Amino acid sequence: MGWPTGRTISWVAGCVFLFLTTSSGFGMYARAEFSAHMTAHILLSIVVPIFLAMGGPMTLALRALPAAAPADPPGPREWLLEFINNPISRLLTHPAVVGAQFVAGFYLFYLGGMYEELISEHLGHMFMNGFFLVSGYLFFWVIIGVDETPTPVSPRTRFLILLSSMSFHILFGLMLINSQTILAEAWYSDLNLPWIPDLLRDQQVGGGISVAAGEAMLLVVLLALGRRWHSSRGQTRERAHRATADKRAEPRSEKVLQQGPSSN
Repeated sequence: MGWPTGRTISWVAGCVFLFLTTSSGFGMYARAEFSAHMTAHILLSIVVPIFLAMGGPMTLALRALPAAAPADPPGPREWLLEFINNPISRLLTHPAVVGAQFVAGFYLFYLGGMYEELISEHLGHMFMNGFFLVSGYLFFWVIIGVDETPTPVSPRTRFLILLSSMSFHILFGLMLINSQTILAEAWYSDLNLPWIPDLLRDQQVGGGISVAAGEAMLLVVLLALGRRWHSSRGQTRERAHRATADKRAEPRSEKVLQQGPSSN
């Protein structure tokens, strides 16, 4: 069985965006400008995870990796199955948990007084990047991911979690736009970049980026989720129709078998 080209393109696009966000010149500016940092934040928590989740990496790995022989120790395929089916994964992919952890990072880091400590240290900035990437991947794995989740989630629940989580994301951006307190003011003032004369204005631009990206991604994911929901319902109707047709054909087939072949 072949692998869909669209999934490969999605995975590669996610890797490209991840590289550009963290390992290019833009990634260097993410510590120096709040607006650049917020753009990187959006890319790592929303854009990259969407592409990676739509790539179906775990499904591909389960198809490609050979099963370990009964006498051999567990191999990569068995480790992956254990990762997917263990209680911790079921907890982390519970709809309420993925929604809460996706939103909590925004408020905890930026409004909870941790941002200046994290952004002023390389390891702190790396920690934020890793957190946003993992948090976003878990969220979009449950919402629109190709891979099966440890606990089945209904389309209705996915829709509600998406709507509520992205609403809090947009609210966070609006709070940044209207805030008069400069986040990490000492850090940005020490950098004293000549092209950012107004730190508060740059922070408001970052809040606008967060709102715009949140609204755009909400629309995109809603369309993807609706398409998948429609496709799932169509497959369910097709299976039900096929099962009904098979049941109707059974009595006639049994009657023919009982009568045996007709003689001319």
